[in-house]
Amino acid sequence: MGNHMSFTVTESELQRQKIAKTMSLSLDPRGKSDAIMMTVFMATYFINLLVALFLLWNRKYPPLKSKGPILMTLMMVVSVVWFVGDLQGNGHLPLANTPLTNCKAFGFWMRILMGACTICALTAFRAYGLYRVFS
Repeated sequence: MGNHMSFTVTESELQRQKIAKTMSLSLDPRGKSDAIMMTVFMATYFINLLVALFLLWNRKYPPLKSKGPILMTLMMVVSVVWFVGDLQGNGHLPLANTPLTNCKAFGFWMRILMGACTICALTAFRAYGLYRVFS
């Protein structure tokens, strides 16, 4: 089948659904909606990447400098890491025959530690910076 995201229901997905049915488990099938969601989010992150590059390129411009361009870029990078961890952890992608099947814990680590904790820390840094400006 290859290592690409298909917009059709694959044979491995049908097998996964059959196994879940025999075990009396509730399973949300992966299909077109997940592929569309992936495409929309990847397009959004690509646009954000372009904006972050523009922000870094013009970081000396006073109105942009006040936004903390380095911190904002780090927040964008961490949100991408969170997204990748979410794809693996929540099963939005068929992971068979890919390196992501070898260590599911790595995806959760990316989502929880690199995603949630780091984004909260960067938000706290931003909030502290604003506190220092107004106090």
